Amino acid sequence: MNAIPLLVAALLAGEPGPMAKSIRMQKHEFSDLAEALHVQQHIGIIELSAQRRKSQIVIEFYRDGKKLSQTVDSVIVDDGGFNKDPNDQVQFALHIIDLDYLKLGDGKPRHCRLRIKVGKSTIIHGSSHADVPKQLIDLTTLTSGGQFQPDASTADTVPVCWMIGNTKTVKSATTPVKLVAANPKGDLAIVSIRLTE
Repeated sequence: MNAIPLLVAALLAGEPGPMAKSIRMQKHEFSDLAEALHVQQHIGIIELSAQRRKSQIVIEFYRDGKKLSQTVDSVIVDDGGFNKDPNDQVQFALHIIDLDYLKLGDGKPRHCRLRIKVGKSTIIHGSSHADVPKQLIDLTTLTSGGQFQPDASTADTVPVCWMIGNTKTVKSATTPVKLVAANPKGDLAIVSIRLTE
């Protein structure tokens, strides 16, 4: 693995620095019922260092340090270039629902439903969902995790947060690559925002 930090490598290649100026995760309300319903929530706002038209949530899964073939990609939100706000922002919300605990009308047993929303400032937002089989990765067991800092972002990707489980040791790291290397055992999910144009 290249020992040069990702940010330095990007600068040497002439690429822009971190795309995120700040990442603000929303704290759970004291009266929030999500925990009682076995719903995990990850909600926040990213302030960007430059304007980008398109944004999308991407969730990657790892087991014992190896990336799994299936990923979850949300709908792509395109503000059409109408957003002229120099303080460009991306809003995101990820809800992970245990379909064995909370029965939804079209929910499949032994699955988790990911309800995903992403928006660009006040211009536009989109929502989508994906059902992830627990046989692939049981998201209900990913009970530890953390948040990435803005300097982990690159010109087109902002890592936001991560969740891990089925391991006896949890180690934090500054980038997704280092996080995977630091946690060679267990199941891991990494949530990022992909930006284009």
